[in-house]
Amino acid sequence: MEAQKTGGERQVMIGLEIHGYLDVLNKAKLFCNCSLEPGEPNTRICPVCTGQPGAKPMLPNREAIDAILRIALFLECKLNPQLMWQRKHYSWPDLPNGYQKTMSGAYSQPVGLHGSFLGVGIEEIHLEEDPARWDPVSGGVDYNRSGYPLCEIVTKPEFTSAAHAREWLESLMVALGYLKAVRRELGVKCDVNVSVAPDFIRTEVKNVNSFTAIERAIAHEIVRQNAQKREDRTQQTRAWDETSGTTLFMRSKETALDYAFIPDPDLPVIEITDEIITPIKTKLPERPDQKQRKYVGRGITEDAATKLASNLVYANYAEAVTEGLPAELFVFIADRFNNEVRAVAFDAASGDNKPLIPFERFEQHLVSVPTLRDLFHAQHRRDIDNLTMKALLKEVGENTGESIARVQHALKHAHSNKQSDSALLPLVKAAILAKPEAASDVKGGNMKAINAIVGHVLSALKAQGKSADPAVVQALIKEELNVQ
Repeated sequence: MEAQKTGGERQVMIGLEIHGYLDVLNKAKLFCNCSLEPGEPNTRICPVCTGQPGAKPMLPNREAIDAILRIALFLECKLNPQLMWQRKHYSWPDLPNGYQKTMSGAYSQPVGLHGSFLGVGIEEIHLEEDPARWDPVSGGVDYNRSGYPLCEIVTKPEFTSAAHAREWLESLMVALGYLKAVRRELGVKCDVNVSVAPDFIRTEVKNVNSFTAIERAIAHEIVRQNAQKREDRTQQTRAWDETSGTTLFMRSKETALDYAFIPDPDLPVIEITDEIITPIKTKLPERPDQKQRKYVGRGITEDAATKLASNLVYANYAEAVTEGLPAELFVFIADRFNNEVRAVAFDAASGDNKPLIPFERFEQHLVSVPTLRDLFHAQHRRDIDNLTMKALLKEVGENTGESIARVQHALKHAHSNKQSDSALLPLVKAAILAKPEAASDVKGGNMKAINAIVGHVLSALKAQGKSADPAVVQALIKEELNVQ
């Protein structure tokens, strides 16, 4: 899967350089003890992170080293036994030293090489310091961010489309958040590399900072480059303009020689030993592809397994609920997580798939696992219909004493309020008589017309303070009308 294809030929090559802020418990910068906590501009600084003359960096934050190793191992990278720091030189107001301390570069030994995630190759992973925040309008520089520990993941140019790149990146960020390795609240920044056939002359779009913007920038670049004459295509660096939805020329694309990489004489080579790696390996969670294989083995389809495993928080929550249950119930509950739970937890209208219920709340179990299991058992027995289940899941999402009490009350009274098939049959027959045109249309093959009859039955039940599963009602109507 190297690039988008038409007629068997590659038409576009897309790769990402992904930057995420590492999650370190000591909340300290990479080469000094300044805090990562938010503050007024230029209040979380010292001589080291502001590049004062004579200031020397401290040894790199050990927790940042452990976090980057967790990421590299999780993404199945081959680790380098030694990690070397480089100085990446360029003249820009956000670099107080005139260079960035990084593990990338011409002579680098990055943390990990040649990994993969969800079918896309990882070229390399390395650690570096974040520059300061420069405002090009005012000219002011805020050094609070200077020295933040930053992870860079460089993919191979294997995305097949803009939508593929976005979907993959969303899954990656969920996985990295679950690893407790990346600070999700600080977002993600990407440099997007796009080139089109037949020359594949690469353009890099810098600092695109949302999932939606990344997808739009890639789509725009494909159109822009295809509209150019071949002789006009040059290797260049561009910026994404959110307002216009276009990329803007910044400069000709740099090469490694332009950055004048040299080994940093102030920082030692880091030896990566088995003593460091083994404890990290033992604590790694399952990868999505490992979960997929496990779920298929428990009876669900590959598509359903892929969907469930795409979010590690939901996947682990579902596993806790289904532990020890037979295959039939696992299949049923997995489908509920792929549908009702996601429908409740995510705002489908949000361009960035923003969660309505925080991931951490799912991790802590919104309500006890046995209670949620009881809810799904009741739904499986058809004591609770799908619409009621969605309403109850919203109650669970509120996670208050009052909402949990309502869930327990619903479980207690579900069976007494639920109508049996035999009790529903008279209502079904009455609804067919009341909707003769709809019944005739159903018999003629127009299955959409059955909704009018189902609605009539449900309305009659609602007037009695009762409910039924629409799917059960529909099945009874089909049986009564002798249609498939």
